[in-house]
Amino acid sequence: MTEEPLLPSERATYEKFMEAITELEEAWKGYVEKVDNLVSEWEKTKVKLLEKISKVEGLLRAVSEELEELKVEAMLGLANEDETKNRLSYLEQRKTRLESRLTSLKNILEDIEVKMAEHNSRVKKR
Repeated sequence: MTEEPLLPSERATYEKFMEAITELEEAWKGYVEKVDNLVSEWEKTKVKLLEKISKVEGLLRAVSEELEELKVEAMLGLANEDETKNRLSYLEQRKTRLESRLTSLKNILEDIEVKMAEHNSRVKKR
């Protein structure tokens, strides 16, 4: 049994789709490579971000402790009232800034983690 040759329009259709499939395969390879590179880069950056979060948390604890100590000293009358008010005001402002920074850093971490997981899961399904 002999096969009949394809008509030119059939051959053109075949070639059109094979070319498109090849383009998709190349695009997918590029995507996978970019995801892999970005995941690797993110893992290194995430370590630095977690270190920053840890440092800010430590500073926040220290400021909170100092605030509590200063409040106790003020209640017991062991500190100058004007100096205490100024120091309390400074520490409250510092605490607010640190809390805001901590929230921002954690939001960055969470946002990127969610997006990276989406892309990583697409690639791992292959």
